[in-house]
Amino acid sequence: MNRSDRLRQLFVEVLNVPEEANIDDMTLRNTETWDSFAHLELILAIEGEFGVSLSADEIAAMTSFVAIRTALVGRGIEV
Repeated sequence: MNRSDRLRQLFVEVLNVPEEANIDDMTLRNTETWDSFAHLELILAIEGEFGVSLSADEIAAMTSFVAIRTALVGRGIEV
């Protein structure tokens, strides 16, 4: 599984959404299962999977799949 697929799989696992869900369009506001606790779980899963330590500012800005992917790419992680 490549990194992009793994990031998508983390969303499926942590947010408990179907694999066929449109992950690209997921945001904190439009995903019912993405609450504050799920957000922390998602961030911890991302840090563990990709070996990064995210700052509080980065975490606060990670409110969508696109924002998370952009932050990881900014860290040199191709997803």
